[in-house]
Amino acid sequence: YDAFWSQLWIAGREALFILDSGWDEELAAQAWTWVKAQLAERHLEPQRVYLLNSHPDWDHAWANRAFKLYSPWAERLQVGASPSTREYLLSPRAKLELAQRRGADPLYFKNSHIYVPEYSWEAGQGWDLGGVSLELVALPGHYAGQLGIYIPQSQALGAADGVEDPLPFLESPAAWAQQLATLKVWQGRNLRSLYPAHAQSWSLGPFDPQAGGVRLLAANLRYFEYLENYWLAGAGGRRGAEWSGSKLRFLESDEAWERERQGEEAKALEAWEASWGLNWERVGESLGLDLSAPFYQRAHHLAVQGSWRRRRGI
Repeated sequence: YDAFWSQLWIAGREALFILDSGWDEELAAQAWTWVKAQLAERHLEPQRVYLLNSHPDWDHAWANRAFKLYSPWAERLQVGASPSTREYLLSPRAKLELAQRRGADPLYFKNSHIYVPEYSWEAGQGWDLGGVSLELVALPGHYAGQLGIYIPQSQALGAADGVEDPLPFLESPAAWAQQLATLKVWQGRNLRSLYPAHAQSWSLGPFDPQAGGVRLLAANLRYFEYLENYWLAGAGGRRGAEWSGSKLRFLESDEAWERERQGEEAKALEAWEASWGLNWERVGESLGLDLSAPFYQRAHHLAVQGSWRRRRGI
């Protein structure tokens, strides 16, 4: 685990399951070298190996090729994803995204490649790994076809990007209801452990999926319910400005946001949020969240727009 991304490996007596490959083939090789040593210490040699891409984002799916061609289990490895994730990775858009990212940062993406999962997997599918079983679960909101892993014996969830520190990214404002429902469902399952892909604060100390992961789920839900309840309560008696801005295309990607976040449209959006008391500074202070990073300010803008549009029936 580090400050950016984490990977989940689940080993049974007979099989091994991996949630997401990452984006860098050298980092993938470091991971499987360490895992292979851990398995050997426990006298485990998996006869079946599965790799799931939770969704098609670059940091989750661009090291598949290394696992399929070079890992110790390459000949017995199955790579799978939801139909929509496979569809995106098969599309010209995926190749264009890789070319653009590699062009912008050749060093960071020099070991990134697109290998399309050969299997389509769906929520509800499950595997017995030998002494531990798991099932795939739908986690829409960040991505409509996102899949996670639930381990019934330990009441543990591999949440991918469905739960995130300090808050999850919506695929678009229209995904607001899906994300809120995802958080409510899993808050109601009384999880004992939760493993997200991105948990920045945990990089500063030992990873604690029992306390930290479950608390993070609760904190994400508090944030989304705060926005929902704000509008349901008549916006706390406030009378803010009506939104009359653009179609918010500057929020559609990290790159667009980085280019445009100092522009007039972005400033107009922030002024509109401030008129309602929903600017990131005020909400962060109210909930004890650090939303100061521009990356997560964009996530906040998407969530505010999603909650407002849902309230307005847009």
